[in-house]
Amino acid sequence: MERTDDATLEHIDPHSARWLDFAKSHRQTLFQSSDWGDLVASTYGFPVRIAALVRGGSVVAGLPYAEVDDFRGRRRVAFAFADVCEPLGDDWAALEAALCAEGVPWQIRSRVAPGSLADSREIGVHQTVSLAGGAPGVTARLHPKQRARMRSAERAGLTHRLLSGDESVETFYALHSRLRVAKHRLLPQPRKFFERLAERFFPDRGFVVAAHAADRAVAAMLFIRWGDTLYYKFSASDLDLLSLHPNHYLLGKVLEEAATEGFSAVDLGISEDEGLVHFKLRLGAEAVPVYVGRYSQPEKSDAVRNMEAALADLTKILTEPDVPLAAAQAAGTELYRYFA
Repeated sequence: MERTDDATLEHIDPHSARWLDFAKSHRQTLFQSSDWGDLVASTYGFPVRIAALVRGGSVVAGLPYAEVDDFRGRRRVAFAFADVCEPLGDDWAALEAALCAEGVPWQIRSRVAPGSLADSREIGVHQTVSLAGGAPGVTARLHPKQRARMRSAERAGLTHRLLSGDESVETFYALHSRLRVAKHRLLPQPRKFFERLAERFFPDRGFVVAAHAADRAVAAMLFIRWGDTLYYKFSASDLDLLSLHPNHYLLGKVLEEAATEGFSAVDLGISEDEGLVHFKLRLGAEAVPVYVGRYSQPEKSDAVRNMEAALADLTKILTEPDVPLAAAQAAGTELYRYFA
């Protein structure tokens, strides 16, 4: 345990009564939840804990994190593979100081600007669509180009429906894998991550919705319900049929239906690419800056730099057009944990 002034830093179980009671009194996001922590732990094997600042026996601030130990060494990531994961509570400065006092490298991606102890930079924006005013309010806030592309998609015959059971993971993962490899030259996330996500959240707290042209799925999006917010977590589409505007169509429909169902907002996550930022702005999204803060970071050794370069080269090789998609999927299953 580390002490900062009159406070003590403790690393506690995310399922402990002390943390759950504290979290109930704050507006906990999906990525601060034990559900997300359990998903990360079960998929990638990272232990998850809460760095809790305790004062007078009570938790006054806390930061969920994953403990990662690989070729880069031991470090803490709040929270691995989360869009953003801010600390809960009001004493962020004291929590930062206590974590740094332990000397373990850690990093956070947050809408809260890191303090002076961090090596930090702004990496993009986090965007959210308010659903105030119901479906009519949502429609009124859509940019004219967004409305035009939705009408174009409908004229082209696009339809949408919720997917259920194995079909939800199968359809989404197929589109996700092809898009990651062909467009972004990145390895797909492990299929087991999506399977475990579906087991934990579907059908009551999450779903996959797909846009279809005739019988062909041309886009699919994965959403998670958390409180009164709908999280737009993953999206994939068929690159050969983007001219049908399936993403404009599908997101527009989901926004309207979420408003009708009584959600207060749709969380659209992080956007680092300028084109993606503008796409979401045309949906009526509001944006706030996102920062990455790194603390107590050691200088990288030559061995670590060489391994990172080898991983980058291997990714390029496995995402070449003539490499079978199954090879990239298998590599993602084995290697994705090293991208945390």
